[in-house]
Order: sequence, then C-alpha cells, then structure tokens
Amino acid sequence: MWISSFEIASRRHDARCGTPRRRHARIAVQVPLPGRRFAQLPVPDGTGVARERRVLTPRVERLERVECVDRQDTFGDRIPNRVFESGQMLRLAPEARHRVCVPDQDDQLEGLLALWLGRLDPHSFPLKAWRRLLNRTLVTAGARLTEYRDPAGLVELRRAIADRLGPTRGIKIEPEQVIMVAGCQEGLNLTARLLLREGDTVAIENPAYQGAAYLYESYHTRLVPVRVDDCGLSVDDLPKEGAALLYITPSHQYPMGYTLTLERRLRLLDWAWRTGTYVVEDDYDSDFRYRDSPVAALMGLDSHDCVIYIGTFSKSLGPGLRLGYLVVPRHLAGPARAVKTLLDNGRPWLEQAVLSSFIATGGYTNHLRRIRQSYAERREHLMECLRRHFGETKVSGAECGMHIAWHLPQDLPRAPVLQTMAAERDVGIYTLRSGAVCDFGGCAYSERTILLGFSSLNERQIRRGVEGIAAAVDASHCCGGNV
Repeated sequence: MWISSFEIASRRHDARCGTPRRRHARIAVQVPLPGRRFAQLPVPDGTGVARERRVLTPRVERLERVECVDRQDTFGDRIPNRVFESGQMLRLAPEARHRVCVPDQDDQLEGLLALWLGRLDPHSFPLKAWRRLLNRTLVTAGARLTEYRDPAGLVELRRAIADRLGPTRGIKIEPEQVIMVAGCQEGLNLTARLLLREGDTVAIENPAYQGAAYLYESYHTRLVPVRVDDCGLSVDDLPKEGAALLYITPSHQYPMGYTLTLERRLRLLDWAWRTGTYVVEDDYDSDFRYRDSPVAALMGLDSHDCVIYIGTFSKSLGPGLRLGYLVVPRHLAGPARAVKTLLDNGRPWLEQAVLSSFIATGGYTNHLRRIRQSYAERREHLMECLRRHFGETKVSGAECGMHIAWHLPQDLPRAPVLQTMAAERDVGIYTLRSGAVCDFGGCAYSERTILLGFSSLNERQIRRGVEGIAAAVDASHCCGGNV
C-alpha cells in the first residue's frame, strides 16, 4: 500500500464577483503518488460538479528535497516508513511545545471542593446496561477482536450516529461521512492534518478552547482571534480575506456559553462560502439543552460543504471511553479516512460495538434523558445559591451545557483574586486562564469572569461550594479588601 501526502487545490466560486478562489488542503491518499509535477484528480467547484483538474503537487518535491520521498522507477513515489517513525510529518513550534507541556490545571484543584469544568458525575455512567452489552458482545465477537477493522470506524455505529444527527441536529448525512475518533481533540488534530499547512491563517474565537488554539499553533499557523459577544462570535470581525479554517463552538461557546444566533449562523456560512474557508464546528456538549429548542447545527444549515462537524461521547458517557466522531463533507470523506489510517488505524472495535448496541436498544436515549434532567436540577440549584448569597447575578451559558460563566459584579474582587480567596476556603473555581481557555493575552472577559461547573457535584456539594465563596468574600470585605 502506497501512502503519500500532497496538496489538493479545490475551487469555490465567489458568489458576488464570480471569480474562483483556490482552497488548499493537505490530504493523505492511499494510492501511489502520481507524476512528479501533476496529478489528475476530481476537484469539486462552486457548483458541486466534480471536474478534472491538473493540480500541482509541490509538497512532493519539498519532501523529496529533505529525503522524505523514495524514488520508484516503476510505481511512482512513496513516503518511507522512517518519516512517520521519526515524526518528520509534524514539528511543534517551540512556543507551542512549551505550552502543551503545562500541567493540567485540574491538578491544582485536587483536594478542594471543586466546581469542576466538563467532569461527569461518576455515578451517572450506565454501568449495569454497559456490562450486560459488553458481555453479550464478547460472547458473539468471534474473530472481530483479532482482525483489523475499517479505520473510519464500525459501520453500524457510524450509521447509528448518522441516523441520530438528523432529528437531533438537523444534519442529513451518509454513514461514509462519519469518522470515529478519540474525542474532540483527535478530531481537531485530524482536520488540521487534512486542511492546514505552515503559514496558513486560522480564525478562532476569543476567548477559545485552549486545546484547539495550541493545536493549531503547533502546526505553525497564524491565529486570528475573533471577538465574542452575547450573540456568539462576531461575524463582522472575521477576516475579510477569509482563512484556511475557522474554529467555532456555536451551540455553547467555550468558555462563555453564548449561543450563536441563527442570523449570525447564516451570515457566517455565507462568509465561509465567499472566502473559501472551512468551518470546524465543535459541538462538544449540545446534548444538554435546558431551555428553548436547539438551533440547527451549522452543518445542518450548510448547503455548500463548508462545515466539518465534531461530536463526542465524552460529555454524555465519559472521556474514559475515548469515543467521538467527525462528520466531513462528501468530497473529504476519502481523504479523512486516509489521514485517520495514518494517525492510528482506527478506534478499538469492542467499545464501538458496545456503544452501537447501546444506541440501537434505546439505552443511550434513555441515559441522556436521565442525566439531562439531573444536570438541569443541579444547574438550577447553583443559580439559586448564587442569587441567595450575591443577589441578582449575571451569568451566561445557563441554557445549555455543563457549566456557567459568572460575570462578577464590580463590588467583588477580580477573578484571579477570588479564585485564590476561594481556595483558602477549600473551594476550587476557575478563571478563564485556569479553565483550559486561551484569551490571547487578555480579552473583555478575562478579569471578571468565573467558570463554575455543576455536572459532577450533588446539590449539597454545590451549596457548600457557593457558601465557601461567599464566606471568602465576606472575610475580604471585613478586612477592607476588594482588589
């Protein structure tokens, strides 16, 4: 099997002026490299009709210059195994390497009564149902545990996900468009390997999920932070010339919790189409919607194949399973599968088979309904405790998800100071910078926002946590402190 990595140039038409814009994507394919200068392959244009184009492949020549390509007289070029073994396909930028090695902030909250972000109640896992399905799957496994499977994932699970996304998120897709990954982070990595090259521009929310910002930085891209307000990402502040990729969390913006309005979603998709930008939609916790009906996912509104959707089971079942999924446009399904093959050759079969059965039997739907109700009650109790001790409070993100953003009033200390004061009372809370957030040196929310998770705590623990924060504030006021 010959495996190579080269540039695919795809064209999208500018709806206003009629001129095409070339979109570059680094795509690994499981075929021999074509001729040294050109490749014949179908490229979708703005009308959705595939046309044969002669596409330059400069990356092949660049790899050859650094001895990453073996010359083959008969069958074309190939990338030798030593390239992948030595890690030459990705070199971290020095500043990114330093940041990635920063210890997890959760370590600093161990031993405290912490209002954890993104953590599940350990008692919420459907252990009995999972054990029953696991035993049944093992009994009927046959040779499937000893064979290599489809790198894209178990087809039954991918079909179940495709069927579920239609009614829940408004996304109509085929199972072939679903790629199983190890949670959102691998989905982000896969899309970066697929679409980015050194020097590309990546637009990203500000503030943003730290894991996404540092990942894109590690690919030597140029990050363009885009302001977030109470309607979500500010479409007016997107780069006029577009970008190689836009990363966004539209259903429950991380960390502020805002939901991108329908009007902005449509304008964002129009911008992406006009500028030739791919949009990576991270839908990390949309299963937990407490108020109103959910707005359709960006991918469900997209008619031009601009959006790549990332979903995960880490927030509904648990990150220990390492199961998530990527949904790509049809023209990227094959290349994405090839990149997934290079990354890890697919997810373990057993966990996928059990999850597929769990969904098929209705267990997953029942599980979601149960924990959604539980989380809604805990969220409401947290809001009630905040009102009891601090009066009317301004929060964002309460409509959805597993945490809220508390906007501190002016008579309370700044967020970093309040975090320290709460820790002295054995209560752990998060500022933006300690909550896996990148604020690009500071944004409008950095100093006066506290992030409070509620999904992993019972009501008694939530009450004790807020009481500890209130006691710390009262002690500060008695001492005349308000920094």
